[in-house]
Amino acid sequence: MFNEDNMHEEHSSLTITIKRQSYSLFAIAVLSIINALLILFTTTGIVYFSGFGVTEAIKCFVTNEKLLTTLIVLAALCITSFFTVLGVYARKKHSWAFIIGFFTYAIDSLFLILVQDWYSAILHFVIILFIYRGLNASQQYSKLKQPHQ
Repeated sequence: MFNEDNMHEEHSSLTITIKRQSYSLFAIAVLSIINALLILFTTTGIVYFSGFGVTEAIKCFVTNEKLLTTLIVLAALCITSFFTVLGVYARKKHSWAFIIGFFTYAIDSLFLILVQDWYSAILHFVIILFIYRGLNASQQYSKLKQPHQ
């Protein structure tokens, strides 16, 4: 039999999970800024745990230092804006935001694997798992909101 208290409890639990996992998308935005700052203001060969495949690709193909700096800043701004918008919509329980974030970040991971940046690739994998949890919760939430037939 349909129990309204259980449904409300599951509804609340899914809402909390969705909001928590949407922070993964906001974290990507923050990591993008950190990554850009580390690349711009350090000259040592330190490993950037927040590395992005896109910025690694830019570093591989651009040799002019001024152009490199400009492109990295533009990439960081685009990544930050893109994932912030996805995070906002994910918090509003839009599954598509999790889906786009999941696939975009997975594709970015491929660049990291190509340049053998394993630490950043592992971080990507962990964040992708959080995004997947948010997507799963968002889809379950949508099913609960549909009228029972």
